[in-house]
Amino acid sequence: MHLSAPTISGPIAGATLADNAAPLEAFSPFLKRETYLPKPAGRAGFILLTLATSALLVRPADLFPALENWPVYQTLIALCLITSWRRIVEQLHGDTRARALTLLLFTFGATVVTSNLFHGNLYGIRTGGFEFAKIIVYYLIVLACVDSVARLRLFALALCASTLLLATLSVLAYDKLLDVPSLTAIRQSDRFSEDGVIERLVGTGIFNDPNDLCLILIVAIACCGCFVATTPGKLLRLGWCLPIGFFGYAISLTYSRGGLGALLVGAGVAIGARWGAMRTVLLASVLVPVILIVSGSRQTHVDLSDPTDTFQTRLDRWSDSLTLFKQSPLIGVGQDQQVEQCGQVAHNTYIQNFAELGIVGGAGFLGLLLLSLRGVLKIDLPWCDPTLVAVRPYLAGGIAGYAAGLVSLSRGYTISTYLVFALAAAFINLAPRRQRLVLDGAFRRQLFGLSLLTVALVYLAIRVLSGVGGGQ
Repeated sequence: MHLSAPTISGPIAGATLADNAAPLEAFSPFLKRETYLPKPAGRAGFILLTLATSALLVRPADLFPALENWPVYQTLIALCLITSWRRIVEQLHGDTRARALTLLLFTFGATVVTSNLFHGNLYGIRTGGFEFAKIIVYYLIVLACVDSVARLRLFALALCASTLLLATLSVLAYDKLLDVPSLTAIRQSDRFSEDGVIERLVGTGIFNDPNDLCLILIVAIACCGCFVATTPGKLLRLGWCLPIGFFGYAISLTYSRGGLGALLVGAGVAIGARWGAMRTVLLASVLVPVILIVSGSRQTHVDLSDPTDTFQTRLDRWSDSLTLFKQSPLIGVGQDQQVEQCGQVAHNTYIQNFAELGIVGGAGFLGLLLLSLRGVLKIDLPWCDPTLVAVRPYLAGGIAGYAAGLVSLSRGYTISTYLVFALAAAFINLAPRRQRLVLDGAFRRQLFGLSLLTVALVYLAIRVLSGVGGGQ
């Protein structure tokens, strides 16, 4: 990618106004091609990556039973690994801008293994460690292949197209226009509906749950927002609003309270990063009440006095997680042990990470989110590619929305979560910044304080909300 010099109104790094006509490299060697963007990797690896990601989002075996015994995703990602291994090695050894994020991911992966090792769970080491190693490989492949602004756009386009296909098939099956067993809607009792039952939209594969489906829809909405901001022509930009509306409609069919809340958080962060806090507050005061009125009753109603309400049961699971965290606060009780010891997941990624992986693992996951948001939002705008500047607010909104959705879901070991981190890391690698992302003492202290605050807030939420509902 050729980077033209931006207009400079004053001296930079000792250069005078008369020097402004000089090549960009005269002002900052940091922006030379070989340090700003490495030579792009081969096309084959990138094509295989987009196909593998599409197979991950729209599981072919769920649509075509004949493919059940064919490991489509595994085959594509293995071929991608073979064609991209040199670039992966460069990512590991090179001083990339997302290096701190990558190191933190390895740290979190190490806690998955050490938590099981500390408790003598050799089977957990083999299964959990191997599965998370595959997640790390996918993350590294994304960083190796999505190495230019053009490829970042294409990758986001593939994500939008795949999610649109997934949502379309799901809605068609929901309306009984398509017969796909894996897309059969979940029937759930609801006293606010006419017949006392609601049908909740689901997707294929890892999104065969209304709440999971909401999260990927929110990420797709963010990607569509990126294209609205960067597509020339009003008519084409308006066209990108159509899938956004359809994704919003699909979210309403999931009847997911967590999904609606995550959507509002993501939209708020995107609007705030784009137009500022004051406009965000004014816009929210108008739009949020409308959205709450239009949304289904289940998405906007919480009955704390009903012990069968899913929100009340989530509070019980959070309480279980805190009990497990007290048993082993440093290293945790071991990956997936909440289900083994309490019968259910916590339905909260953050508190379950603290319970199973201890303060180190829980803080590591929070650090991944913190670095992702900080790395996307705090870039050096005057020196950045205009496309990256335009998409920055929407990508940040997608990350924040996904993070908010994890409050009601346990997805600390699911590849879709690390797809979001990989997307953020690819952006960070492409965007210059004045201060590097580092895992220094100040960041570790900040992360430790954030971890304690997270545990304290969960404890406070349990006490207050259980008290409101009449719980003990």
